[in-house]
Amino acid sequence: MKRQKLNLNRREKELILGNVVAWGSIITALTLAISLAPTLAAEEGQSGGTASEAL
Repeated sequence: MKRQKLNLNRREKELILGNVVAWGSIITALTLAISLAPTLAAEEGQSGGTASEAL
C-alpha cells in the first residue's frame, strides 16, 4: 500500500497547527490541575481551615 502525500494549503496547515496548540494547552492545564490538586489540598489543611471558616 502506497502512502499518499497530503497536499495541504497554507490555511489548512495553520488550522491543524492551531488545533494541535489548543488541544496541547487543554491537556497541559488538566495535567497540571490533577498533579497540583494534592499539594493544594495539603496546604489548605495546614493553614488551619479555609477563608470562609475564618469569617
